[in-house]
Amino acid sequence: MPCARPSHASASRTRLWGRFPERRKCRRKLSQLHRTTSGGPIVSRRCTTHVMDGSFLMDVTGYMKEAKEQIAEKTSSKAKAVKLVQWATTTWMPNLVRSTILGSVTWTSYEVTTASLLATSPSTIASPHVAILVPWVFGVSIVAGTVAGSLHGSLWSVSERAMAAFKHEPSAFRIPGVLLSHTLTHLAMFSSYEATKAFLMHDIEGDHTDIDGALCIVGAAATSGLVGEIATYYAAPFEQQSFTTAMHELRTLPLPTLRSMAPSGFSTMLGWLAYEYAKETFDGTSANS
Repeated sequence: MPCARPSHASASRTRLWGRFPERRKCRRKLSQLHRTTSGGPIVSRRCTTHVMDGSFLMDVTGYMKEAKEQIAEKTSSKAKAVKLVQWATTTWMPNLVRSTILGSVTWTSYEVTTASLLATSPSTIASPHVAILVPWVFGVSIVAGTVAGSLHGSLWSVSERAMAAFKHEPSAFRIPGVLLSHTLTHLAMFSSYEATKAFLMHDIEGDHTDIDGALCIVGAAATSGLVGEIATYYAAPFEQQSFTTAMHELRTLPLPTLRSMAPSGFSTMLGWLAYEYAKETFDGTSANS
């Protein structure tokens, strides 16, 4: 049996901002993976955000690929082991620690900014009119995504400089380009997810099953994955090149294919599902304590 329905205002907040609708005891867990890391392997000419803060899946698959590249040129088993240990201690572990910290900070800033903006106009969130609700949600998520993205880009740039200095290597990334890339990627990811979810949830307002709500979240997460990956693709040139050079490269970039976007997009979708589940679990634990 479903739990008692909350008030209209709180129900709207539940539907639009981070929980599966209508909590049920018998519902199966979608995922227990709450992504709290971000980034991925630092590889030349690849966007550093990987779209989704806390993409554990992208961290694992990306680092496995880079590890294979690191030892590909070595012939003996001993040389491969030495190279792998060196790479793990100087690249993998520092990036994993950084990803965890930056992912947590980014999501916290997004949540805090969103809550502050929603508190300024609670009546809008309870609006039954989709023409009012969706643009408001879209605007809030753009602002919150911009704050989260700029903060992530700033902290990432500082940590990247520190890691490069530690390894006595020059940093290949330009701070203005990184800030632009991270900001655009985050606002695209957050705004597309929240606006799509608001529209789909509003469309099924009334009596609906957990499956209906979950499908809406899956649809919004898939949309966010593709939109975020497109933003990542076109923002990547700015991270290591001047604005003029990057703009010139954009004119010659081929259109991204669905096949090339699928891995990161799927990772982002899983991350949103994990985020929704983890947030609901945390809120449920807090309410019962």
